[in-house]
Amino acid sequence: MQKMKKDDLVERNTFDAEAEFMEYLRENAPDDYELFDESKSGYSYFENMLISNISKSIPDLINKMSEARGVSPDVYVFCLQKEFVNALCFKKNQHYYIGIYSAAYVELIRRTQILAGYLVRDGQWELYKNRNESELQALLWIDAFRMILTHEFMHIILGHCDTVCNKEAFLWEVSNSDSQNALKNRKQQALEMFADAFAAEDAVQQIFA
Repeated sequence: MQKMKKDDLVERNTFDAEAEFMEYLRENAPDDYELFDESKSGYSYFENMLISNISKSIPDLINKMSEARGVSPDVYVFCLQKEFVNALCFKKNQHYYIGIYSAAYVELIRRTQILAGYLVRDGQWELYKNRNESELQALLWIDAFRMILTHEFMHIILGHCDTVCNKEAFLWEVSNSDSQNALKNRKQQALEMFADAFAAEDAVQQIFA
């Protein structure tokens, strides 16, 4: 991928990414979608706070991942109000989009709450003894969320959105119950495995960095 030119930066600041994102969903998605709205959320205050905080830091995370690879894809990330765990990505008009379902955020929050409680109260690692459980949960959750974001980002920089999305409209996890097209599902799962592998490698590099 090429570096962004000055004209590209001007264009990025003048178009409405949210409108383009929702327009594409309306035209191509089988379901109705809405952007996550904290004022209408049924989640707890702590869950809403984490979703809000991580959403504000996503552009910086994307920039760091891009800079580390010497690329600059034009990426926009939105949280969609959906009550099951999933994420998607696609390309429209040279812009790349990632949509992460609100249930994915919250499921991670609830699982890391269990893990944080175990590490603080029952774990054998002295490192976590007497730690603030909520603070530890927030740190664990951010690391786990980064893995989801990196997975979708890898679809973009590996070229999956440039090739597959031309035919399939979206890249997202295939439901185990979806058996309408077994061959299509196997191809999709292969792409998911590639994205997972590169996301895991990225996580290791970040640890050693």
